[in-house]
Amino acid sequence: SEEELENLPKPERILFENEGTFFSEALDSKLYRCQWHRILLRGKIPQGTSIKVFTYTAETEQPAEMIISGDIWETEQVAYGTDKGDWDCLIRSGGGRYLWLKLVLRGDGQATPALESIQIEFPRISLRRYLPAVFGAEPQSADFLDRFLSIFDTTLHDIERKIDYQAGYFDPLSTPACTKDKKRIDFLSWLA
Repeated sequence: SEEELENLPKPERILFENEGTFFSEALDSKLYRCQWHRILLRGKIPQGTSIKVFTYTAETEQPAEMIISGDIWETEQVAYGTDKGDWDCLIRSGGGRYLWLKLVLRGDGQATPALESIQIEFPRISLRRYLPAVFGAEPQSADFLDRFLSIFDTTLHDIERKIDYQAGYFDPLSTPACTKDKKRIDFLSWLA
């Protein structure tokens, strides 16, 4: 009866874990002393949640036990609850062929971060290469200048990428189109 259904205990609201940690495998750049550039996280980080990013680099592969339990992590940047969807940070670890990534996801029990993808860019190609050599003479100053210029590097890189693929919009055989016949490219529907 309806009365009996109303008296049944209500199920508790499903809650998320408050914290979880992700460790990546060794990511190989195949470049000696590679200076890894940045990490781009795509997904949702609701208000009240965060993702803390740690990195570690080395020239040789390290045992998993050392990576997981060691006090070796750098970068330590935090992505707090944001509605933008994309978040990035500069990798602060020194040069090394291999990179390990550690993400600490924190929630408030009612919400949790949800990542769609993680993109890691390398090597860091700084705008400092266009400046006189004196700006790179001292290692600490060169590192600071590279980090400062990386703000502009990221913006210019996005513009360069659009320019690199722009020719595809002018070639009738490579323009995007939707047709019923998949064997035929329809430039006119794209143009319209």
